[in-house]
Amino acid sequence: MEREWKPGERAYHHGREGYEETLAKAAPIVQERLDAMVDRARGESGAVVEKLMAEATSRRDFLLAGDELDWGWDGSDVVVSHKRVTQATELPHLRATDWARGQLGQRLRVPAAFMEGLVEEARQTFSDGQPKPVAVMARGTLHDLLDGLKYRWDDKRVLLREVDGAVRGLLSDSYQPVDQSALVKGFVETCHAVGSRGGVEVLPLSGSYMTEKAYGLRALRAEIIEPLPNEPMVLGVQLSSSEYGAGSTEIKLTLTRMWCTNTAIGESVLRKVHLGAGLRESGGGLIEFSERTLRLNSAAVVSGMRDAVASVLCEGGRDKVVAQIREAADSKVDAKALAEGAARRGVLRKSDVERVVDLVKNEDRFDILPNTTNRESRLRYANALTWFAHGKPADERLSLEAEAGRVLVG
Repeated sequence: MEREWKPGERAYHHGREGYEETLAKAAPIVQERLDAMVDRARGESGAVVEKLMAEATSRRDFLLAGDELDWGWDGSDVVVSHKRVTQATELPHLRATDWARGQLGQRLRVPAAFMEGLVEEARQTFSDGQPKPVAVMARGTLHDLLDGLKYRWDDKRVLLREVDGAVRGLLSDSYQPVDQSALVKGFVETCHAVGSRGGVEVLPLSGSYMTEKAYGLRALRAEIIEPLPNEPMVLGVQLSSSEYGAGSTEIKLTLTRMWCTNTAIGESVLRKVHLGAGLRESGGGLIEFSERTLRLNSAAVVSGMRDAVASVLCEGGRDKVVAQIREAADSKVDAKALAEGAARRGVLRKSDVERVVDLVKNEDRFDILPNTTNRESRLRYANALTWFAHGKPADERLSLEAEAGRVLVG
């Protein structure tokens, strides 16, 4: 890449020491990290988009009476069968993904952790393949719970979404579809348009993730901001969406600290938009969404997306974030109380609470945390969370980054 961070050109400096001095120290390292991060992320994001489009092509939707679904245990997983599904897929049953099992737990009013614990115990076997005593008990409990599902649908229909022989999501019959290819295209075009109007390039597909229940794509504002001395950061946005009931389409602010490439994710700035009716049965329980519905729904979301992206990445949005970061650097918090609260809500592992607190109070690792005067500042605590997000499974990492964003900028 040819982009460079040069004095008076790309950096937005708020430090107290000399501008030239600060840039001379940080510029080469920060620019190298930013370029490498964007180059790597674009390849990964392209793969996510390709997988997303392939999934949309292979996915099949069934609109079925909830009390007609036959849930059970096949010896290794929770499965469901229905004569219409079997006729369409030529499979005796479909496996429920972790997310779909969690949705069943919600229907049964059973905590997700309890449901997953039962599944884990039910899978325990001896070396000869025979179930252990704890597995026999767990399977019995699962059988009773799953058998009771037939009474939990209130005579309502459920939209079952299948991909590669697995139930990826269970949605209501009022689900409103959006064409994800149009959404991704609209996101890329919006980023380019906002960059052109604002005079600072916006780099779409500069980060991504994809899980069995949701996906996200990120874009970066190609301008290094420095809210505090020697604290280079990059502002961005994240498009996230789920076609399996794990959340609506959202646009969220992202903030990446370039010394350690920790990222915090703020609250959604995309207001809910009205979407029209969408389900249409095509026979045998299979569902097709009309092209007109997909087009209108996608257009409504993309329209709202343009405003949301612009509000985050414009100069006014940048200045607001800079002010919030400086305030967070001066705000003292009780790191232990915040970490314990996050653990109680399931955001942070209990085993990581003391480690997070110790890191917040560490005076030497400026490469991990901002070197603020206040050792227990909101800024340091938020960065400690994002540091611990490194290497975690995608869903856990995103929860920690979102918690950091909530603490940092709301």
